[in-house]
Amino acid sequence: MPIKILMLIFLILAVVWGGNSASASNKPILQKTDLPKLGTIPDGASLILAALWSGEKDPKGNATKELYVIDDQGEQKTRITYNGKAYHHFAVAPGRKMIAAIRYDEMMDINNPANFRKKKTLWIIDLEGKKEWPLYPEIDSGWGGVDWSPDGQWIYLSMFKDLAFDIYRLHPDGTDLTNITKGIEMKLGAAQPGKWVTDTGASHDGKSIIFLYTPKQGSGPFDFRKKCVIVTCGVDGSNPRILTDGGELPEGQYGVWVAGDYDPELSYDGKFFVFQRATGKAMNWNVTSHDIYLASIDGKILRRLSPENNTAIQGIADWSEDGRIIFTEWNKKDMFMGPVMVNPDGSGYHRLEKANGGSEVRWIPK
Repeated sequence: MPIKILMLIFLILAVVWGGNSASASNKPILQKTDLPKLGTIPDGASLILAALWSGEKDPKGNATKELYVIDDQGEQKTRITYNGKAYHHFAVAPGRKMIAAIRYDEMMDINNPANFRKKKTLWIIDLEGKKEWPLYPEIDSGWGGVDWSPDGQWIYLSMFKDLAFDIYRLHPDGTDLTNITKGIEMKLGAAQPGKWVTDTGASHDGKSIIFLYTPKQGSGPFDFRKKCVIVTCGVDGSNPRILTDGGELPEGQYGVWVAGDYDPELSYDGKFFVFQRATGKAMNWNVTSHDIYLASIDGKILRRLSPENNTAIQGIADWSEDGRIIFTEWNKKDMFMGPVMVNPDGSGYHRLEKANGGSEVRWIPK
């Protein structure tokens, strides 16, 4: 058989196999590392956070930010990681045996709020097998958060891949990496292709995701509108819908971040979501103040949960299965960085003072 015909057959087969068996052809080789000191989550623990409590430093003298779990009073601290790294966002899988965690490739300077711009990698931490492995370390991953599907089969997060920001989902072994939001900006009425999408949360019925969105509006590769809103869509990218307007703060740059709404999370019944909104009332470490808001998916309810005239950064809120809301407060005036709890109606507002120094706090599934 002529060589040209053989090459043509091979090309056709490659296209077919590539199109129908992407997960098999692109399955990453997992570089697993044994972690004999890795902790486990006690039955009484209900929250996970990152903290500087160990007092340890990396070889360059930067403080390490490890993962810990605590009870809902901020007590009974249990250290989970011991690898001298800096964790940024994370989520415990249903079943409490795995953690999807975003880790900085470089150690962070705790006094620099622009750390989020450094390259980040998605890591899977297997608490039962006492191992960890990175997924797609060549990609800058986990912009604004990471979340699990309710069956523990999928991980959702933002990635900067192919010179574009998109929300992806993949399995914990790295297979079936799928772009959910490719071209979604055009469905949302954008004037041109391109967008910034981060801060991903997944619904508890496994049918939808919620995330931050702002469209591209200039000629430069990173010229996005300086005001972000919250969007929801199906896990396949279908039926996208803008849920918020970004608030009253004028479009613009306010320290490290722009105006608008950030870090949404859906309630367990899917009827409400919480998010943080930039307010411009004060600066904390070159980041403008943010308030926590609750809103209904149908647009009929919008409720501020932060105190009136709040000057701190309050954000990265999350829901418990029984309806309580936890978030992190960064308060330069009070020198408090830690969890705050509140009920959806605004009652029961209180800091977890014994967990001061912990951040990016989230509930652990039961």
